[in-house]
Amino acid sequence: MAGRPGFTPTPVNQINFGKYKGKTFEEVYAIDPDYIRWMRDTTDPADAKNEGKYAKQNQARIKYLDNLLTEG
Repeated sequence: MAGRPGFTPTPVNQINFGKYKGKTFEEVYAIDPDYIRWMRDTTDPADAKNEGKYAKQNQARIKYLDNLLTEG
């Protein structure tokens, strides 16, 4: 699949920024559940509904975080 040179998409369950970059949501939830809540609360559902570049990824992450926070 052709894409931007040097760009590797991260799996939907992996954090790709900040102090937990490279860790999965489950790993972070086990040690810092408030960080996962913050991520969910600050992920804008409106961005996920738009046809922007990251819309599908945001939709998937919102769903994933909702499930993780519900099932804990």
